[in-house]
Amino acid sequence: MLMRPSIVLLPMRRPAISSRPTLLSRIGNAMTYSRIPLGILVFVFAIEGTWSYAGGFLAGFALLDILDGRFARAGGAQDTAERRIVDAITDKITAHLCFMTIWIQMSSIVWFWFLILVRDCIQGSASMCLIRQERVVAAGAWWHRFFTLLEIIWMCSLYFTSSNSLMLMIVVLLLGTATLIDYVSQATQVLRKRAPVMTV
Repeated sequence: MLMRPSIVLLPMRRPAISSRPTLLSRIGNAMTYSRIPLGILVFVFAIEGTWSYAGGFLAGFALLDILDGRFARAGGAQDTAERRIVDAITDKITAHLCFMTIWIQMSSIVWFWFLILVRDCIQGSASMCLIRQERVVAAGAWWHRFFTLLEIIWMCSLYFTSSNSLMLMIVVLLLGTATLIDYVSQATQVLRKRAPVMTV
């Protein structure tokens, strides 16, 4: 299952003929944008030391992250490159702001944060190459989303319990490495024109 071509390419330009957005797809887009203030609230409460509130808002952030794409594609509506870009940027900025607040209270996780940051920078570079050279936004496979969700689960568990799980950190790193290898290898094949472009 993991070896199947999995990234979905969304053209930067709008198609000449597109389905009219449904009410559900509009709700999905609204969910994506509403995660921006939620991410800010997570950071504010975490930096103030109110970790239980930060964890609660982060859980809401994760729930919207699960639902927004499903709603955006509901009723046969077409997902957009713009929504995917906002979705990805919101995920990464919120995640690393959370890492910063955790690092302030628990400096021992700095190595973990550094490795995740390197991973995200490499994937971001591959994504930017596709945008610049092919004018497409590459969305990861369905199983790539488990990496972000596991990150959030780790953060929520730390916010709620103030205890760190080394085993969960290792699982996050292993899954992060697997998703990075899958994403970069397929992006490279697209750039070299050795893989079919799967668009939606």
